[in-house]
This record gives sequence, structure tokens and C-alpha cells, in this order.
Amino acid sequence: MTMPGKRLDKLPVYELNIPGCEGKIGLHPCPGKREGDQDFSEMMEQDLNDLLYWGAECCVTLMESEELVKHKVEDLGDKVSHFDMQWFHMPIPDEDLPNADFEARWPQVSKRLNNLLDSGCNVTLHCKGGTGRTGFIAARLLIERGMDKTEAEKLVKSLRPGALTMPCRREFLGLD
Repeated sequence: MTMPGKRLDKLPVYELNIPGCEGKIGLHPCPGKREGDQDFSEMMEQDLNDLLYWGAECCVTLMESEELVKHKVEDLGDKVSHFDMQWFHMPIPDEDLPNADFEARWPQVSKRLNNLLDSGCNVTLHCKGGTGRTGFIAARLLIERGMDKTEAEKLVKSLRPGALTMPCRREFLGLD
């Protein structure tokens, strides 16, 4: 019998090892997300603890503010900071490309993420399900680091097979 509020699983973190880099990228669903559940808040703190245990020093949230409110995790940034991790909110519309605000902020955030990775820190990326936007930004980081586009795609898809399927994102990354 399962106790209400208890769970038997941990937040899945798909570990992306970057050749020649000590830091790793973790791909995962939104902290607190469970199948069919709209309220992610109950499990959010346990999931953040799982990220900390995995070794995360930074969490990048790719969900839009409205999604965070809908799933009752609008305080995610504060909670991430409470766990002594850096937090970047870089929203991308679901099933779309980044907007102008994202692109204006991305060079600075990308530089910071790459500096963290190069210094051996682990960085995590997530959207709602941990596949679409998450895989897109993971591939973008790898390509910006100099990895061949085809290799970046293979590496991301080896962890998240449903990633990098949207034509507009594939075109953006030069995969087609």
C-alpha cells in the first residue's frame, strides 16, 4: 500500500556526458511532474533534492511562466535557490522556437553555462516533459561548444529519443 504524498521513484535525470568536459548536462522533466498530474508542487522539493544528489549546481527552466503557474510550481526559482543551485529562467513556447527576449539573453546565459560545465559543474535543463525544449537546448549547447551537429543530435537522441523532431527546431539547428 502506498502512502498519500509518498512516491517510490526518483526524478529521472538523463545524463549527457560531454566529450572533453568534466561537467555534465542533466535532462529531466519539470521537478514535481508525475503522469497525469497537473499539480507538480507536492513532489517538487523531493525532486530538487534528487537533482542536488545527482550533483546539479545549476538548473535551467525552459517552461513559460504561465506553465509554471498552471502546474503550481511558480516558486520553482526560489526553491532552486533554497537548494543552493543557480537558476536561469529561459522560457521557450512549447512546440515553438525561442522568442526575441530569449535570444537577447541567450549569449550571456550560454556563456555562463559553458563556464560552469568547463569548471566541472553539472547543469540541468528541463521543460515540462524533459524532451522537446530540453533536447533542443541541450543540442544547441553542444553545437555551440563545437560538436558536430550530427553527433550532437545522436547524443541527445540516445538519451531522449523523442527530442529534436520538430521541423522548425531542426532547421534552426541546421540538422536538415
